[in-house]
Amino acid sequence: MSFDEINPETAKPWTRAELFATLEHERAEATEVLKEVTYYDGPQADKSVIISWPEQAANLRARWAIHQDEFAIAIKDLKTLYKSVQVFIENQQEYWATNPLLKKQ
Repeated sequence: MSFDEINPETAKPWTRAELFATLEHERAEATEVLKEVTYYDGPQADKSVIISWPEQAANLRARWAIHQDEFAIAIKDLKTLYKSVQVFIENQQEYWATNPLLKKQ
């Protein structure tokens, strides 16, 4: 059985043994990386994974402040858009008043 893919190290098609050896090497590296991963790095990471109520309240307040800022920015953008549309409509009204579709004779 032969493979169409070329091994970049040997510049020849992969053999079954090379593929299996590469697979085992990648699995070993992935296992090492998974061992180093920590799922929680908070102040009480070594004590417990459960987040305390004060930490949750502080997180909620911080997130609420972010949402308020984003909402204020959205309102400001909507007001700017409204003013731009208003100016556009006024310009169009002036244009059609001075350049009617059917000219009077």
